[in-house]
Amino acid sequence: MPIGILYSRFSSAIQAEGHSLDRQITQAEDFCKRHNLELSSLTFKDLGISGWKSTAKRDGLEQLIEAVELGKIPAGSFILVEAADRLSRQGFMHVMLLVRRLVATGCKFVTVDNGQIYDHKNIENLSGALPLIISADLALQESERKSFRVKQAKNAVRKNRVLQGKMPFWIDLVDGKPVLNSSAPLMRRIIDLRLEGKSPLIIAKMLNQEGIRTTRDKQWYAETIRTLFEQTAIYGSKTYFELQDGSYRPAEEVANLFPAIATKDEFLRLSSKKPPRGKYPSGPFSGLLKCSKCGAHIRSNGKRGEIQYRSCANAKIGKCDETGYIRDVDQILSDQLKKLAFIKSPQLVSVDYENEINELEAMLENLERDRQASKGKAFVYKMILEDMEETHTKLEALKQKRDSEVASNTDVNLEFISSIEDEQHRNSLYKTVIDKIEITRFGTTRVMYNIRFKNNHRTVFLSDYDRKSKTHIARFKSDTEELDKFISGAVEGLEPWEICTGDKPEGYLSENWE
Repeated sequence: MPIGILYSRFSSAIQAEGHSLDRQITQAEDFCKRHNLELSSLTFKDLGISGWKSTAKRDGLEQLIEAVELGKIPAGSFILVEAADRLSRQGFMHVMLLVRRLVATGCKFVTVDNGQIYDHKNIENLSGALPLIISADLALQESERKSFRVKQAKNAVRKNRVLQGKMPFWIDLVDGKPVLNSSAPLMRRIIDLRLEGKSPLIIAKMLNQEGIRTTRDKQWYAETIRTLFEQTAIYGSKTYFELQDGSYRPAEEVANLFPAIATKDEFLRLSSKKPPRGKYPSGPFSGLLKCSKCGAHIRSNGKRGEIQYRSCANAKIGKCDETGYIRDVDQILSDQLKKLAFIKSPQLVSVDYENEINELEAMLENLERDRQASKGKAFVYKMILEDMEETHTKLEALKQKRDSEVASNTDVNLEFISSIEDEQHRNSLYKTVIDKIEITRFGTTRVMYNIRFKNNHRTVFLSDYDRKSKTHIARFKSDTEELDKFISGAVEGLEPWEICTGDKPEGYLSENWE
């Protein structure tokens, strides 16, 4: 006896609480009795995924098609769908494509509501496929009307500046008006901690240690803190969103709808320090670490337990043969730079440039994305190019100003820098005195670090990882005899200027120099 398999889907998870599935099963059972079929208990459900979102991932549907194409469902089986709009609401061409895939295996496709049965023969004939085409087209029109009505309703809310839905935790609606509530001082404290240089992780730890809970009586997490800093309500603005291609995107920002708890400048300073999505925090030596073989960045690969790993960025894409991982680079460099100090009295150079440079670089990235998206729109494209040129000019001028200040004031106390808790702040300071740090691996446990300072001085040391004690032993370049033993003849591959004579570099002191 041929079998019937019911493909069930719902436009939202709420409908799953009603009688929709029961109705579909009853209709399928009636159809199977009339056509002498056995209704299989195997079903595929896409709960909570709306068919009128063109980008929605059809997990259940893809499973069904894959099962049919792989022969897990016997040829000659009947795939039962309540109606064409239950399969897809993306138009008749998309529905026809799906049905063709199903019936090409020998299975039959059924729309139970009108009793239509489609196979590999009648699906190719206009008269046979016409009911399916009409149903699918009507489903698309209904979806578009629904989308239009929803959009109109949201536009009315935006036009009337209506505040509804969930408020930020530091704001309450009182008689329809937003006011700061008793949690506002906590939010202001979180903002101040971030502006002082505390990372979201440190802030979350501080709040948890003090026993302060979220409004949902849960612990704080770094991601929770980061999400707070993305809300424009911080400086009093309300951002309205609209549905585009299956996801909600910002449509309009309206100023002064909320009571501000910070200035917009403070908000920008909060968000500008957020690392790019999907990437690990790059650490205090971000942008300074270079592979000695190819010159590419040494990127972070995250942590395994307590050990931090880095590797050459080009190695991952096959452009460098330095494919190994390097342990605890940031820890080793921080420890060794702490032991070095300039002879002259230490002064702290200005680091305001770095924040401005980071903001301009982020602005250029956003403009580049806008440029790519505006191709074909000549007027908009031209305006974006003009903005990019102006931003690039400002960026280069700012970099030149920073470098000129660094050149005239390179007397920095590195021990002071290493004691700063905030990694980005340390990174900004290190960049004022360090040009780059070249890294060379010797085997799996030995690494050479060549730190090049902007005053044309440099220091080189070797790090040896002891597996038993799980510690890194630093061997400085001035010890030429130990160096020869350490790299086992690799000195022949170095440039003449890299071979140390044992003299101390001019301008430096080290408590470990022998």
